[in-house]
Amino acid sequence: MSRLRLLLKCLSWLLSSFSRRSGAQVVILMYHRVTGDVGLELDLPFFAFEAQMRWLAESGAVLSLDHAMRRVAAGDLAGRTWYVITFDDAYDDFHAHVLPLVKSLELPVTLYVPTGFIDKPGKPPISREGREAARLKPVTWEQLEEIAASPLVTIGGHTHSHREMPSLNDAEVLAEVRRCDDALADRLGVTIRHFAYPRGVWNERVERLLAGRYETIALVGGGALLPAELDTQRLPRVPVQRSDGMRWFRARLAGRLALEEQLIRWAKRLRSRLA
Repeated sequence: MSRLRLLLKCLSWLLSSFSRRSGAQVVILMYHRVTGDVGLELDLPFFAFEAQMRWLAESGAVLSLDHAMRRVAAGDLAGRTWYVITFDDAYDDFHAHVLPLVKSLELPVTLYVPTGFIDKPGKPPISREGREAARLKPVTWEQLEEIAASPLVTIGGHTHSHREMPSLNDAEVLAEVRRCDDALADRLGVTIRHFAYPRGVWNERVERLLAGRYETIALVGGGALLPAELDTQRLPRVPVQRSDGMRWFRARLAGRLALEEQLIRWAKRLRSRLA
């Protein structure tokens, strides 16, 4: 873990400790890849991911996204914290590693799929391309069919090309989601009811264009979801990172690291201005 990231984790822990949330809430976890063979924060070592999943399974508090939304809407959280597991981008290790593990532990998960990545495996949906990009491969359509056949997996949309939506005009935004949803419906026989913004980037114009299209739309960041703050079109998610391990993972589950990603963005902006 870099000194900067460790410093920001500790600072986030300290700041959030003054406003720690407790009681009825839902923490929606966001993963990407769990092989651990590239030096990216989005890629956890599998042993770390497995330990996290076994901890969650033992908690008995993991819900599917649909079940969690029903319970939040009904105010039926029984005064405790519940967890939802989500994955973005449909990397090939979801089929190889994630699916067998969640089946064995009976854990429901949601997978947000950018269909263009499956069609063109040489273009992974990451912001910074380097040597590691060659290792980032998607599931095949055949593997995705097997994944979608599991009652534990909910398939969500993630656009076709994974471009940041505010950079697109209105027609392009609608074309991106329609192409993705239609491809998933045609290949998998599913209706896409859930969506996640690529890289969590959105604005009010894009939100208006997508209004009413999906039952839920997921963001990145924002900490835990409280019943009084439910907005199904702006679901907060907690990113789980390579540098977390079990110690910082438990902090995320407790809502203690919600500020970290914002602090990292501020630090990067400051560093770029001082460079």
